[in-house]
Amino acid sequence: SLQYTAANTRLVEAVFCDVAIRPQSFGDWKVSVQDKLFRSPEPVFRPSSVAIVGASETGGAGWAANVHDNIKHAGFPVELYLVNPRRAELWGRPCYPSLAKLPKSVDLAIVIVPADTVADILAEGSESGLKSAIIYAAQFGEGGDEIGAVRGRRLRELSVQKGLRICGPN
Repeated sequence: SLQYTAANTRLVEAVFCDVAIRPQSFGDWKVSVQDKLFRSPEPVFRPSSVAIVGASETGGAGWAANVHDNIKHAGFPVELYLVNPRRAELWGRPCYPSLAKLPKSVDLAIVIVPADTVADILAEGSESGLKSAIIYAAQFGEGGDEIGAVRGRRLRELSVQKGLRICGPN
């Protein structure tokens, strides 16, 4: 387990936006280490339960199938759930319509859905006990896209307000 020490503070600050956000990087939105408590990265690196949100054979250029197959073939010791409101079953596993409908809360959501739905999915998940997310999506403000920038700010707000650890987008 990662210890919060002076030796690894810079590494942690570089990796996790919920630990430190440099004001010069995000305009008026200011959060610093002094404003927040350190949150463990354990749910990202060693989850005991994972949900693949947007699970399908073809969606997301096949990312969901690749993630599922990698977890399965590696024998990763994790409870694995699939989330897709249009499917009852996929890859021999039940599909759930949302994170809120899972039988239990999950440590990590691997989110492979269109950008305009990501924040709502994570907000719902955080109300159900979701601890972290990896986002496979673009259009969160890169390249000066203002609508995407609004999406990106909403993700940062969710991270701070709900305590979510978020890797991504992109």
